[in-house]
Amino acid sequence: MKCINKIRVINLLTIVVLYFMSVFSGLRCFEIATGLIVMIALAMSFPFINRANKLVSFILFIFATLILVFSKADFLDYVDGFRKNSGLLVLFLLVPLLGIPFKFDKYQNALKHFYENNIKNGFHFYFFSYFTSFLLGGVINVAAIPIVYEVSSSGSEIYSGDCLSKAIVRGNSLGVLWSPSYLSIAVVLSFIEIPWVKLLPYGFGLALLGVFIGSLVEYVFIKNISNDVKVYKTQNANRDLWELFGVGLFLLLSIIFLNQTTSYGVLTIVPLVSIVFPVLWALVFKRFEFYNVKVSEFLKTGLLNADNQLVLFGLAGYLGYAMQRSGISEKISNFFDTTELTGSILFSFVLIILISLASVFGLHPLITVSAMASAFSGTSNPLFMALILLISYSIAVNISPFSATVLITAGLLKESPFLTGIRNNWLYCFLYGITSCIVVNLIL
Repeated sequence: MKCINKIRVINLLTIVVLYFMSVFSGLRCFEIATGLIVMIALAMSFPFINRANKLVSFILFIFATLILVFSKADFLDYVDGFRKNSGLLVLFLLVPLLGIPFKFDKYQNALKHFYENNIKNGFHFYFFSYFTSFLLGGVINVAAIPIVYEVSSSGSEIYSGDCLSKAIVRGNSLGVLWSPSYLSIAVVLSFIEIPWVKLLPYGFGLALLGVFIGSLVEYVFIKNISNDVKVYKTQNANRDLWELFGVGLFLLLSIIFLNQTTSYGVLTIVPLVSIVFPVLWALVFKRFEFYNVKVSEFLKTGLLNADNQLVLFGLAGYLGYAMQRSGISEKISNFFDTTELTGSILFSFVLIILISLASVFGLHPLITVSAMASAFSGTSNPLFMALILLISYSIAVNISPFSATVLITAGLLKESPFLTGIRNNWLYCFLYGITSCIVVNLIL
């Protein structure tokens, strides 16, 4: 087994290297090699995924392959199909490295100090947990969840456990709408060609709307309980907190700067920054011992803990490519554009409901959103379609008992993912879905 795992790690790292070589050289040979290695990686990961995902993956593979067969595709079309989401796979593999600086003990202690000196009641606890999950999640994705839990766990002993669960899940899922470290952004932009910087202000604005609605919903239900938590005194806590804020801001501004000044998209910039940024952090703050430990953990276990997502993401891209190659996407897009349904509120509601319900029954939103993004890749209003798909993705992440966000949170709080997901968040998702749809239809 150790030998097989080493081969799998080498295979995944080869995908990363070949992807960057194909992007920066533009040579067709590297593109073909990337597609072939992705095929091997998916085949090697398939035996390690759970039964439900095996069934979904098998259906995706058969359906996409049949489309390519009937459209008379040649061998290289199949290779390109598997290569379609190679950037997404590389992003997924490398983004955990971005979390290394933010896991540093001093930063977590500084956040604890801030929590336990400023929280005065239940709503404060919820809002600070919510906003921290929102900000950290926007930078390091689901890696923020254990950090927020660790920082706020002492408060969860006094305030409702549901309160913390809602705050973490809702806050983290809002990054889906705007953050380049989330796969949702990469998926949508890989099919609907609009610059991330153009999407950013709208997505971030919708995320802030989510913060407002989520806070408003809980304000009614959380009792005003006095804070009896002992003060957690940490030396230089304020300085460490400002350092944490500065590190996160520098990371985000670096991605924006590279996206604006280079010809590369977020699927290239974010994976590259994921490698370089932690090294720079360790160099500037002289924390190479901590960095080396975390990188070693990543190579030994981190790369091999994502088989389910790896296979689903790879086959979702394969299906999306097949739909575009066969012309199905163009026909669907043209139909909705000619009937003028694409920009309607009704269309938005139906899309959100379909994607959300599918996620509740175990179909990952990445698959449904990939299919929809592929189908509407030629839409006359790409920004509108991108935002509606991202809203759908965010809501699906909140209520699905199978999403990584819900599963990680439920595991930490030792509760059912059905409680953490749909039971805790259905009202918030319902209100946010309606409000955000109306807002998007009004502004676009």
